[in-house]
Amino acid sequence: MGQTPILRPLQPNGRVTTVPRTAASAIGKPRWCNRLVHLVLALLGLSATLSTLLVTWNERSRAITAPLLLGRYAAAGALATDGRAIVLAIPETADSTLLLEVSGNEHHATLTRSTGQISELALAQGTALWLERSCTDCSGRIRALRLETRETWTLAETGIRSGPRANGRWAAWVARNGTDRLFVADLENTRHPPRILTVLPPEHAITDLQLRAGRVAWVEVTRTEEWRIQLQPVASADAPVTVLQGEGTPPSILLSNDALITIDQTMRVLSLDEPRLNIPIWESVPKAVTADGRYVFWIDTALPETGRRAIMAYDTLSKSRFLAVPDATYVSQLAVGGDRLVWFQEHGPDDVSLWAAPIADLLPTARRAKPESQNPGWRYFPETGHYLANGFRHFWEQFGGASLFGFPLSEEFDEYDPDAGQFRTVQYFERARFVWIPDSPIALDSVVLDQIGVELVHQLGLASARVFRSPASASDGAGMTTCRTFPETGHELFGPLLDAWLHIGSSVTARMPPDQAALLITGLAISEPTVLPDGTIVQYFERARLEFRPQAEPERAVSLGRIGAEILAARDWLR
Repeated sequence: MGQTPILRPLQPNGRVTTVPRTAASAIGKPRWCNRLVHLVLALLGLSATLSTLLVTWNERSRAITAPLLLGRYAAAGALATDGRAIVLAIPETADSTLLLEVSGNEHHATLTRSTGQISELALAQGTALWLERSCTDCSGRIRALRLETRETWTLAETGIRSGPRANGRWAAWVARNGTDRLFVADLENTRHPPRILTVLPPEHAITDLQLRAGRVAWVEVTRTEEWRIQLQPVASADAPVTVLQGEGTPPSILLSNDALITIDQTMRVLSLDEPRLNIPIWESVPKAVTADGRYVFWIDTALPETGRRAIMAYDTLSKSRFLAVPDATYVSQLAVGGDRLVWFQEHGPDDVSLWAAPIADLLPTARRAKPESQNPGWRYFPETGHYLANGFRHFWEQFGGASLFGFPLSEEFDEYDPDAGQFRTVQYFERARFVWIPDSPIALDSVVLDQIGVELVHQLGLASARVFRSPASASDGAGMTTCRTFPETGHELFGPLLDAWLHIGSSVTARMPPDQAALLITGLAISEPTVLPDGTIVQYFERARLEFRPQAEPERAVSLGRIGAEILAARDWLR
C-alpha cells in the first residue's frame, strides 16, 4: 500500500524561552532586547522547521503533527516527563548542571543547580530524581526534589552504579558494595529508609534496570557471558522470576504495564500476560527508545519511504504500530509520560529546542487538516479529518462507500495479526476495518473486511450470552422466503433485518447474487436478534451489526452499527 499524505503544519505557540549556557537569569523575565533576540531566533528555527515539513509533505509522508515549541537552550542533557511537568538537565560547565521544570512555554522554573553532572533523570508523583556524579566514571549519589515544595534530599550516596528509575510511588537504583544490590524506596513515605530488594552473587552484575506498575525488571549478566532478565514485584518478598535468558551480548530493556520490551539488533515486545506472544515490532536498531505504561516510542534512523529519521510508535494494548512524527531530523532524545511525548532537537552548536505533543495528536485517529490542494491519488474527508488512498480508496468506492462502511476514522497503520505472525496494514471506518492482504483467498481486490463484529462481541464480554449460542433447533430454511439460515453458525435472519441484509448485497456489486454479496460484507450471523432497552432490535454478524428501529421513519429504520468507531473508542483512540 502507498502511504496516505497528511498535512498537519507546525504551529507557532507564542513565546519561547531561550536558556543561555551560563545565564540562568534569562529564565522568567528577560529584558525587552533579550526578548527580541529570542523571538528572532525562535522565528528562524520555526522557518527552518516549516521548510522541512513542506519538503516532507511534497514527498507524501503519512503524518505531520503540530507539536509545541517549549524552549531553546544552549545544550541538552537528561530529560523526563510525567505528563504534568517536564524536567530537564541543562549542562552549564563540566562541574555544574542546571535543573529546570517546564510546565508550558510560559513557565520555566529553576529547580536547583547541581555541583556535578546529571547523567540520569526520572520524574514520578511530582518528584524529580537524578543521578549526580562529579565525573563520568565516578560513583554518584541519588538526589530527589519535590516540585511543589522544592524540598530536596539525598536518597543514596554510596557506590551508586545506575538509576534512578521511578514510577508511581516507587524509585529503584543499583549500588555496588562488593556485589550489585538493587534498592527500592517509597517516595510517599520518605521516613522509611530505602530497602534492598535483591543482592546478586559476586560474579553477577546488573546492566539495565526498569520500573513500572509496581514491578522491577533488570538484566543480570555473568562472567561467562550468560544473561537473564528478572522480574519482581516491588512489594513482594518472593524470589524474582526469570522472563528471558540467553548468551552473548545482553539486550537492553524497557517495561510497560503488561509487556517487556527487549532491544538489541531488533526490538521485540514480550507480553507478560501472554508469555508466548513475542512480537518483533521493529527489524532494525532503534534509537532513543522510551516507553510509558502503554506506548513505546523510538527514532528510526532511515524510514524507507522518505529516507529520513522518523519517530515511530507502538501501542502495547492494541498491538498497533504507527508513524508518530515523520521528520525526526536532529532529534536526539525522547521522553514520554502521562499523555505527552517530549523531545530535544539539536539544530547546531549551542542551539537545542524542546518540543512536546499530546499522544492523542500522534495517533492514527488524530484529525488531519484539510489540504490546500487536491491530488487524484487520494481523497480527503472533512467530516472526520482523514484521508483515503490507493487500494483502500478503490475498495471503498467500488463496494459501498459511506452508506455501508462510513467515513474513515483513521489513517493507514499496522496492526499485528497473531494468527499470521506479522503486521498488516489496516484502516478503520465507522462500520468496518479494511486489511490489505493481497495474497488472501478471501480478499476482494486485495482487501479483506476484518471480523470486527466477532472482536466487539468478545470485547464487550457478550460471547456467552444466550443470543450468541446456536439455537437448539434451527430451521434449514427450506421453502421459506422470509428467513435465511446460516448453517455454519445455526443462526437465522428474517423480517426487516433480512430485507436490509439483501438490500446491502444488491447495492454492493453486480458481480454476484445479493445474498453472496451481503455475506461478503457482513459475514455470517453470530447471534439471534435481540431487543435493546430503547426498543432497537440488533443482530450481530462476523463483520457487522444490523440495527432495526421500529419507531423510526422507514428509510432510516434499518442501519449498520458503528462498530469500527466503538472498537477505537474502547482503546481510547477516539474522544
